[in-house]
Amino acid sequence: TQFPCLRLILVGGERILGRDILLAKNRFPTTVFSHFYSLTESSVNTFAIIDHSRRVESVTLGEPVPGVEILLLDEEGEEVDEYQEGEIFIVCNHVAAGYWKNPGATSGAFLYDEDMGRIYRTGDLGKLNLDGSIEFTGRKDHQVKIRGFRVELTEIEQLLQSHDSVNETVVNSFDPGDGETRLCAY
Repeated sequence: TQFPCLRLILVGGERILGRDILLAKNRFPTTVFSHFYSLTESSVNTFAIIDHSRRVESVTLGEPVPGVEILLLDEEGEEVDEYQEGEIFIVCNHVAAGYWKNPGATSGAFLYDEDMGRIYRTGDLGKLNLDGSIEFTGRKDHQVKIRGFRVELTEIEQLLQSHDSVNETVVNSFDPGDGETRLCAY
């Protein structure tokens, strides 16, 4: 290897696939490979150390770091049962106060509870696994991530509809099986 002293690789911002782990294992067999689930609005939330010896299709978001609580809630704001999908809420002292000069977006995403403190509604969906880790299952809205960038599908639809020759549009994301999210407009 070109980096014989490399001890730790930290990744985050995108879903980690089994092929990513295999690549890291082959290139850096003695290196610890770790995954962070982190959002701009709430800093580092979860942390997973990936076991090179296990074959996995994708990597979970890991477990909450100390001082962070993860809630999985249904549409009514109730905690979902184990292994059921719910929206991911982050509870910690590191949650931002809100969005700069955007009270509408702030009121929809940032909550405060007298007992728990600041809470951030991520829009991400997940479920709790048997081992205590959280599995990312998708988004609640029409936002997707492509190569680390947030993409709002409705914004693309609006732009396409602004063309005189276009009456209706639908933009969707898909993964053709190679782990690379692509967009398709109809």
